[in-house]
Amino acid sequence: MSLLPPSLAARVQALSEGEREAIEPLAEDIASWLDGKPVDALRALLDELRDEGLYPLSLRLLATAWSEHLSDAMAGEIAEDWIGTLLHGLGDREAAIDIARHITPDALKRGAAFAGDLGDLLLEWQLFEVATPLVELAASRNPGDAAAQFNLGVVRKWAGRFEESAVAFRAVLATREDKAAQWNLGIAATAQRDFRAAREAWTRLGLRIPESDGDFAAPGERIPVRLPASPDAPVVYEIVWADRMCPARARLTGIPRYDGPCGLHDVVLIDGVSVGQVQTDKAGAPLEILPYLAGFSRAGGRLFRLRPVEGATLATEALSPLVAALRARGFAAIDWTGIGPSAAAIGVILPDDADATKLHAAIEAERGALPLYCPELDDAAGLPQRLPDRPLSRW
Repeated sequence: MSLLPPSLAARVQALSEGEREAIEPLAEDIASWLDGKPVDALRALLDELRDEGLYPLSLRLLATAWSEHLSDAMAGEIAEDWIGTLLHGLGDREAAIDIARHITPDALKRGAAFAGDLGDLLLEWQLFEVATPLVELAASRNPGDAAAQFNLGVVRKWAGRFEESAVAFRAVLATREDKAAQWNLGIAATAQRDFRAAREAWTRLGLRIPESDGDFAAPGERIPVRLPASPDAPVVYEIVWADRMCPARARLTGIPRYDGPCGLHDVVLIDGVSVGQVQTDKAGAPLEILPYLAGFSRAGGRLFRLRPVEGATLATEALSPLVAALRARGFAAIDWTGIGPSAAAIGVILPDDADATKLHAAIEAERGALPLYCPELDDAAGLPQRLPDRPLSRW
């Protein structure tokens, strides 16, 4: 720590070497040393702490530094460093959201310009919900600002408020040509089933849309879609395959595992901004992952999970014969072995008009000695639950 006096530098070095001295008193002493010094000293020290990976100490200093007496420029730097350290340095999205919420009241007091800049940063980091009050203030104070209206359209889109989203993007397009606003207007129009407006938006972007008096959905390319998982799932998102039906919709062809908002063959609204890529094979180009925005139509059916006891290990491909047999009998089924952090399991869909006893009988006829259980299907079939002597895996 080249900036600190030797006594403080030695204490910081002890932290980096694993002597976990209490951070609180050290942070207080460093804050006292920084008091009265130029803000460049804090900037440089935070850079050094970040380089050393001493995030707990830098976070404490950032919390101490945040106050209403800071200039807007310095407050913006601290907010970005504080939230960014949690989100990117530590990978703690929930903590980053908590801090963003914590500083939002002070950020709003600083006015529309500061709120708009911070809201723009949070949108870039896909923290849509916590960006909303900042974006709303900037847009309400600056109704003629196209950038502020664009951001308002984005937060309305992610909140599922598509009519308001369309209004905001139309306001942007009234002042300038903007491909992103045009695309988002197409999403909002599709969500409202205003297919005439959606067609107009897509064709203005040069896309070729199938001729139709109404809905122009048509089978398209196979794409990976990112779906939100249940709050108690071991993952935040999962990737499921889908067939794209138009620029803003896709029909799921994979079976979601983690109790998200949709299921097999549901049609979902998708955003146009990629959130990553998947490689299908060594020779092919990677495919862009598009995120789920909202449900569009439901296909029905109930998912049942055939799963082992917690901690059980099954050989790779052990479940494939059962999955193949269930598919041969007309049931949609998937082998989740190797997908996500959970134990191996099979997912199988029972159509709404199907008899649960037939699915149960098919599984029992094909399961053999596989140690898989599904008490939920036992109940649906009106049969006694077959339970192991150990807890079942949740997923």
